[in-house]
Amino acid sequence: MTALMFMMFLFVVGIAFATMVQMDYQFGALQQQGQQAYLLAESGLEYYKARSTLFNPPNPGSVTKEYGVPAGDATHHFKVTKVLPSGDIISQGIIYKAPGKIYVTRTIIAPGGNFSKQYDASL
Repeated sequence: MTALMFMMFLFVVGIAFATMVQMDYQFGALQQQGQQAYLLAESGLEYYKARSTLFNPPNPGSVTKEYGVPAGDATHHFKVTKVLPSGDIISQGIIYKAPGKIYVTRTIIAPGGNFSKQYDASL
């Protein structure tokens, strides 16, 4: 009887440990995806800096461009928006789980186009 109780105790402890390991693994994966989305948003800001002339429309309004990284990728994208007349630059790093279904996103804003004051709006 004692051996059976001890075996049940070990079984419960083993299941609890396995559950904790699985949850830790899922949390780590989500953290990694969040970091990738942040780096994609940073890439969007660098894209804007290199090609800012593409974001000067003839009419007032916002201009948005979205690209996959690497080119044509269906899951890892950055989206850059220049908001007029404020001049704010909004860059989003987006990781899609499936077409049209966002898994993780991070947003960086450069108010008035001032990159020295950029901040992570996702936090």
